[in-house]
Amino acid sequence: MQLTIEAPSNDTLKKIAFGVTSYYLFRLALRFYFKYKRNQKQKSYPSDVVILHQFPSSKSKPSLSVPCLKLETWLRVSGLKYQNEYSYFDRSQQGQLPYITLNGEEYHDSQFIIEHLSKKFDKPFTFALSTTDQAIARGFFKLLEESFKWSMYYHRFMFGKASDIGMPYLVFKLFKPRLRKALSVQGYGRHTAEEVYHIGKQDLEALENFLNGKNYLFGDNISNEDVVLFCFVAQLVYFDKGPLRQFVVKFCPSLVRHFKKIKEEYWKEWRDVEL
Repeated sequence: MQLTIEAPSNDTLKKIAFGVTSYYLFRLALRFYFKYKRNQKQKSYPSDVVILHQFPSSKSKPSLSVPCLKLETWLRVSGLKYQNEYSYFDRSQQGQLPYITLNGEEYHDSQFIIEHLSKKFDKPFTFALSTTDQAIARGFFKLLEESFKWSMYYHRFMFGKASDIGMPYLVFKLFKPRLRKALSVQGYGRHTAEEVYHIGKQDLEALENFLNGKNYLFGDNISNEDVVLFCFVAQLVYFDKGPLRQFVVKFCPSLVRHFKKIKEEYWKEWRDVEL
């Protein structure tokens, strides 16, 4: 028996072409609209004030975006003047959130922004450490951003629901397949849950052992890496209901104390959470 596949009709092809064209024209129009709105707003921005463009978030709990939370926390720690601009769609020229506008110039990527502002406004933090401690700080930064992050995302997007983390359902549905694909490409998505949680717990244990009761990672002065650590622990405290949060509460008293110290000093408006 021979299977015959009919070619789509001209009307069907026209409808497909119309749909695809309409989609890309809509995206292009949206891009130009936000660019126009951005240019108009920039005229009203005050001088030497950092305009932080980021995802909308609740005032009573952290942003679900670690980069957004990291950048705003760093701005609070540094004491620099800033104001928020919230949007899901108004992205940087590289398509990213967060980004900042400062004196008419746009800067993207939270880490590059922190490095730029540190030098421009003389806020050394990590740069004031010894070269040895700076090397250790770099290692912990990568541990959090390139290892622990994926363990957290694995739990959040492989097993989590929008209601678990307080993310709007449509936004969660939009991000979930992208993050699952990223997890698979990165490698963590190919492991079992037990293996990924094991990696995450090892990362937390290393941070706990190094902090070991100190106020901050490198003594009594806060570093950029303390901000990064705080932001990841905040995600576990407020949004995670799984084994990583349980591990922190049960076995990481120094991480809990570190989190509470920074929260009380810079994020007093967040609701209290039992730990």
